[in-house]
Amino acid sequence: MYLTKYDMVSRSSCNEKLQLPLGPWRLPVIGSIHHLLGALPHHSLRRLSSCYGPLMFLKLGEIPVIVVSSRDATKEVMKTHDAVFATRPQTAIIQILTKHSHDIFLTPYGGCWRQLRKICVSELLSTRRVQSFRPIPEEEVARLVHAISSSSSPLVNNQ
Repeated sequence: MYLTKYDMVSRSSCNEKLQLPLGPWRLPVIGSIHHLLGALPHHSLRRLSSCYGPLMFLKLGEIPVIVVSSRDATKEVMKTHDAVFATRPQTAIIQILTKHSHDIFLTPYGGCWRQLRKICVSELLSTRRVQSFRPIPEEEVARLVHAISSSSSPLVNNQ
């Protein structure tokens, strides 16, 4: 099952009518959350998808979400709308915490992100740079093996 925030709702103009998939009925403040109550919400999603099909529109509170629940539909969505789903939502808290700066993890997908990725691959993930970090995990593994061997009890003779 593939769950994603549906950001196109906020990107559309007022005159443009979006063709959203069907989904269960919603309540004013909580949206469709009441359909997912219970110990196993993924079972609720499976039950809802049997009623509404492999593409389903939910509102989790005020957040619009599209649920894709079949392999073929997921493949089609990721093939035709990959750029839409490749970015993280830009929330107010992210803007505050990053002070509107650009980094590889939180920058929206686009030209700036591609440029940051090129720099990251060429500078941080080059063979020379990765080899320079090699002693660090080797030292950590040696330290872990030593800690395990020193904390183990002596062998017990069961005769």
